[in-house]
Amino acid sequence: MDKQNALLDADDPVSQLHKCAFYMKDTERMYLCLSQERIIQFQATPCPKEPNKEVITDGASWTIISTDKAEYTFYEGMGLVRGPVTPVPVVHSLNLNGGGDVAMLELTGENFTESLKVWFGDVETETFYRLVKMIEPKIVPSDDSMILYFFQKMSREFTLRCSSNI
Repeated sequence: MDKQNALLDADDPVSQLHKCAFYMKDTERMYLCLSQERIIQFQATPCPKEPNKEVITDGASWTIISTDKAEYTFYEGMGLVRGPVTPVPVVHSLNLNGGGDVAMLELTGENFTESLKVWFGDVETETFYRLVKMIEPKIVPSDDSMILYFFQKMSREFTLRCSSNI
């Protein structure tokens, strides 16, 4: 941001108190804009003197108040892998089905394969592959307050942590 102009070729990192504009992808110069307590789309105009800038309204200029950084890592528990560790299984939801000795978890998400296995701590459980987006592991009794699930695919491990007992 430069006064009321959005810089099209800016690539510097964003931090606190920076001004920025949120361009709406695949649109013709449309930006998010605050107008009378509502967020609307605002169409910028090309800057007549500088082709790498677009003129925006004050409502389309946003100030970053706080920032955060998220970093994720994984552990190769079975040793180094030769190929890429993708696609990583992603869990969107967990549902408990049944109870007692027949309790099952229904995990829905993405990138599940028939070779994935679920572990409770260091105990492997029977895992049923349903779809690319669903697997069902049989629940193993555990006294741990933190339950770990390890998804194993061709000697690669992925971890999902849940913060409550089942």
